[in-house]
Amino acid sequence: MKKIFVLFFCFLMVSGFGRKPDAYILKGVINNCKSPEILIKAGSGSLSDADTVKLAADGSFTYSKPLDEASFGFVYVPDCAFFHLICVGGTESYLDADISNPGEYTITGDLDKEYEFYKKYSGAFNEEEMEGDDSGEVDEETGEEEARPARVYSTFKEKYDAFCARRDSQFTILETLKYRDYVELQKKEIEKNMESRFLSYYKILQHNGVRLDSDADYNAYMEQLDLDSVSDAVTYLHWKEICMNGEDSLSFPNMLKTAGVKITDPDLLEDVAMDILTSYFIAPDTEIDDVYNEASALIQDCDKMKWITDTYNAKKKTVPGSPAIECVLESPEGETISFSDLYGKVLYIDVWATWCGPCCAEIPYVEKLVEHFKNDDRIRFVSISIDTDKKAWLDKLSKDKPQWAQFLNTEFTDMYGITGIPCFIMIDRDGKIITTNAPRPSDPGLFEFVENNL
Repeated sequence: MKKIFVLFFCFLMVSGFGRKPDAYILKGVINNCKSPEILIKAGSGSLSDADTVKLAADGSFTYSKPLDEASFGFVYVPDCAFFHLICVGGTESYLDADISNPGEYTITGDLDKEYEFYKKYSGAFNEEEMEGDDSGEVDEETGEEEARPARVYSTFKEKYDAFCARRDSQFTILETLKYRDYVELQKKEIEKNMESRFLSYYKILQHNGVRLDSDADYNAYMEQLDLDSVSDAVTYLHWKEICMNGEDSLSFPNMLKTAGVKITDPDLLEDVAMDILTSYFIAPDTEIDDVYNEASALIQDCDKMKWITDTYNAKKKTVPGSPAIECVLESPEGETISFSDLYGKVLYIDVWATWCGPCCAEIPYVEKLVEHFKNDDRIRFVSISIDTDKKAWLDKLSKDKPQWAQFLNTEFTDMYGITGIPCFIMIDRDGKIITTNAPRPSDPGLFEFVENNL
């Protein structure tokens, strides 16, 4: 029995069972840094998951974290700089950076060769491939950018073959590197980037003004995709819908129906459906009932279904053609009117608040819009603030002196299912909703949009 136990213990040691992960160590110095601390992320996650590391008086720091697997990471100096990392357990690297010239940082140490590869090839699949894009590489001696013609592939097969050859060449170089964890990590990253570029080939077809299903090889590639991520699935569904109905006639019920047929993983299917619904509910249309019915057939999670139902019930009241929701508006003088008192002209409504920076940034454009249509008796411009601080609202009006109607209703966004401001709504002269997602005043296409709806 003792012999068996010893053998079993040896097996556990050899197999690595119970072994603590090796530490990834990063040391360095960040010169001219005013921040007393930096954020370091080693391992999967985002900025919110990063570790806070204090800098010494001379800008130096030391960071250590056990890692089960290799990952890409970063060092973030708040509001100043961002440095990319390769993180492998059992290795030590040194970052030398200067905030006065953050683009010239260096990382040395055990992963020298790995960083050399990453720096040279990480953007190898990122060219836009559009005509007229003549940006090039920077000459290391002169510091000037060397112009190069854009690479435009005439067929999907040409692009596919070129990218595969590039991948194979990079894989050959990767096999010469020491740290296998990084090699496998980088291979997956290359495959992911390459596949992303294949998926987006439709942009070239759009640029060339041809149908998105006009390249048989691209069609075959898209149809054989093993959809294993939300982004890939949504890209496929948009492509498929555009091929079937055209770019200006996207049918969200059709997209949900196609998702139910194409995606076999139930968890992924729900995530994809939620992504589609989140986009759809920003500006729902007359297909809202069909969207809700298709979604109900796909979603099993009770919490998600409750959100869909609640949002559907709220948004159904605001689809184009629905009667505008009646409410009471308060003027700066303290008088109240009914929303319906404004009917009789087309209404362009600015929903805003004094504490909303983007809202205030639109005010000068609203002024130009009002000035442009000042002699047009068919339209009326109205701003409705949702400020709970009435004094802040009145102070802002006193300072700006706007020359169009101003009202206050703190519950307006709730009534209209508005999830973000600024928001711009158009109501026709009979009090029917034209849209709850009109273009912003700063949008160059707004004047034409307004004219088309007068």
